[in-house]
Amino acid sequence: MIVDSSAILAIVLREPDQERFVDAIVEADTCRMSVSNWFEATIVVDRRGKTEAVNRLDDFMQRARIQLMPVSVSQGEIARRAWRTYGRGIHPARLNYGDCFAYALAKEIREPLLFKGNDFARTDIEPALKD
Repeated sequence: MIVDSSAILAIVLREPDQERFVDAIVEADTCRMSVSNWFEATIVVDRRGKTEAVNRLDDFMQRARIQLMPVSVSQGEIARRAWRTYGRGIHPARLNYGDCFAYALAKEIREPLLFKGNDFARTDIEPALKD
């Protein structure tokens, strides 16, 4: 399963629906995250200036054994196509830069994507959680 930054942020920022994301990660055989999405999550928690959230992010990533995956050229190409198809200002999915890399990793290794929100639901990505 591929994990988007939105799912990790729901957990470390203790959003009301955090448990569904924790459960999905715990139940998955393997969890992977694009290093670009991990960096995106670190920016969000660092910008909020909450030391405990920064610590929770680092701790959760380690305890959950989420594998950080490098960005490849082929993922860059998939991300570019995703932007052209589903990007903000182009399509109702409104994918941003980070979203396109989560999409690309999920597509490249053919795994479902764990995410929060409706953006990816408007694409052809396979969701890890079925509502």
